[in-house]
Amino acid sequence: MEHEPDVPRGEPADATPETAADEIAASETAVAEQAAVETAALERAVAEKAAVEAAAAEATTAEGTVGEITVEPGVPRPGTEAAYPEPRPGPDGCPHRARLRDLTPGGRALYALGLLAVAAAGLVQIAALFVGGFLVSIGTEFAERALIEGVLFILGSMFGLIGVFALPGTWRRLHRPEAPILWLAAAGIALTTTALALLAGPAALPWAAAVAAPNLAVAALLAYLRTVLDPRDTCDTHPALPTRSRYLRRP
Repeated sequence: MEHEPDVPRGEPADATPETAADEIAASETAVAEQAAVETAALERAVAEKAAVEAAAAEATTAEGTVGEITVEPGVPRPGTEAAYPEPRPGPDGCPHRARLRDLTPGGRALYALGLLAVAAAGLVQIAALFVGGFLVSIGTEFAERALIEGVLFILGSMFGLIGVFALPGTWRRLHRPEAPILWLAAAGIALTTTALALLAGPAALPWAAAVAAPNLAVAALLAYLRTVLDPRDTCDTHPALPTRSRYLRRP
């Protein structure tokens, strides 16, 4: 009985070396293709994971910024810049400080009128103060009425001098005069006129009007400046003069 050579299991008995080589090459090619497929699948998985993480990060950022409001500088409305142009700063930093050379011709005329009124009113109030002091001194000894008249003269002079000092101060810094200044100036006029009427009787009414005229001019100028100027507390927010008083000072 002859012995037949062993044939490897799974291979045909008549396999040649060339066939075996082809099969090995095909097997290696299949393995390489499988590896390429697995590598591509792994890369896709990594890319998908990165995309998911990026989306989660964006969602977290969006949740953290919910409710925040971003304020951007708006475009100024037409006419706003013209109403308050950038002024030249004064020597002490106040943009409303006005010197004589800074005033316009109209502003200088009004300033000169104010100086005349202040000078005349100052003389009247100083004279009223001396008359009041004299009446008080004799009233305590001789007549009670003279004492009352003297007190009225003194109070009227003190209140009137408030307006006399306030008007030049308003021209130095163009801020709106406070309302109590006007009230006190008006009270000074009333008290001085009343004292003069009590002292000289009805015949002194024309003189009382003449005496009150300078103080009335001071009070009228203060009232006018109060209507055209801005309050002192807007010095930083509105550094330029308002439109209604722009004619008083050069830009």
